[in-house]
Amino acid sequence: RTIPCQNPSCRAEIPLMRQFWLAKKEDKKVSLYPYVEGKKINFKIVGSSYEKMPENFDPEKGTVSRAIAVCPVCGSTVDDTTTRKLFQTGEAGQRMVAVVLDKPGEKGKRYRLAIDSDLEIFNSAGRYLEEKRAKLREEWGIDPVPDEELPPKETLGFRVQRYGVLKWGDLFNSRQKLALITFTEKVRLIYKEMIKERYDDEYARAAVSYLGLVISRMTDFETSLGAWHPQWEFSTHVFARQALQMTWDYSELNPLSPVLTGTFASMFRQVLRPLEHISRISKNRSKLPCVKQGSATELPYPNECFDAVFTDPPYYDNVPYSHLSDFFYVWLKRSIGDLYPELFMTPL
Repeated sequence: RTIPCQNPSCRAEIPLMRQFWLAKKEDKKVSLYPYVEGKKINFKIVGSSYEKMPENFDPEKGTVSRAIAVCPVCGSTVDDTTTRKLFQTGEAGQRMVAVVLDKPGEKGKRYRLAIDSDLEIFNSAGRYLEEKRAKLREEWGIDPVPDEELPPKETLGFRVQRYGVLKWGDLFNSRQKLALITFTEKVRLIYKEMIKERYDDEYARAAVSYLGLVISRMTDFETSLGAWHPQWEFSTHVFARQALQMTWDYSELNPLSPVLTGTFASMFRQVLRPLEHISRISKNRSKLPCVKQGSATELPYPNECFDAVFTDPPYYDNVPYSHLSDFFYVWLKRSIGDLYPELFMTPL
């Protein structure tokens, strides 16, 4: 993400980066190296098999910490209040800096700087998003990009509203939105196709529901809040902790990548594993587990009914479960909500 320097004689575009590492392993140290040309901050890739890392350059030292940014051109500081205001007024932007490469048959990842064709592909996704979004909105009767509002500012665990991120759809960039609404559309189409081919309705609903869960899991990674992890060289997911906080320099995952976690293939496997396990449960219906929802203070069972009781600690207001669940709810509502209207009748 970027903001303009507030020094009137500078006004350079400041790239907001916590640090500059791309790969930080014992045997592999690769970093972006920022340098100033005129009033623009450009980058080189340095370290390991690239250009030698300059002396006196510390990749750990980024340009932003706790929303306080330092301009690499003139050295002036942008305080946290001003940084947030620039986001709220739409003066902040974003800039693609680097591309991560993986070559089949070769070990490890390579890096290169973003080039014009990368930006054109990204921008074309943004243009197509508007066309696709309008088409699906007309078909579905709902905005395919979640337009439900985030909880109020300062809600426990939520910090992104301070930066003008006010709707659930604002957590994704244009290409991520396009990818996710396309996957969601396919889930809906698969159900129609199965019914047309005379599959049993309950079977079709079940199969399509599992696919809806795959897309739901992908949203945790396909968002502008996922960071690049230089120690592991992959894109992290949003819920490393029970909160939604601003990520300054995020990584955009290719959902069709054959090697990364968070893609369709990897999330498909994650959903499949528990299904394979559950499907081994005894076919004797009297032995099937039964799940019930109710109040823990008024259990509908007689005394001394159970041999053992396992409880999850009552976190109460320590974790905002319902608000955080909406991150997934808004996408599930669009993919499989029509199959379970009683579960998705409320906006959030």
